[in-house]
Amino acid sequence: MLLPSERQNEDYFPHTITYEAFTKEVEGWNTKLEAKKDQTWDVPLSKKIQDYLD
Repeated sequence: MLLPSERQNEDYFPHTITYEAFTKEVEGWNTKLEAKKDQTWDVPLSKKIQDYLD
């Protein structure tokens, strides 16, 4: 919660930002990220450029 003085100061940025998520969602993000990394590095850069230009 912000104090009234913090809320009125448009330049204020909180020291801590809290995010909430379900544990299974976070595990899913990690799994997707790892899969994406594997796919990205398996394809040669020249192939990626060619696919992008086509």
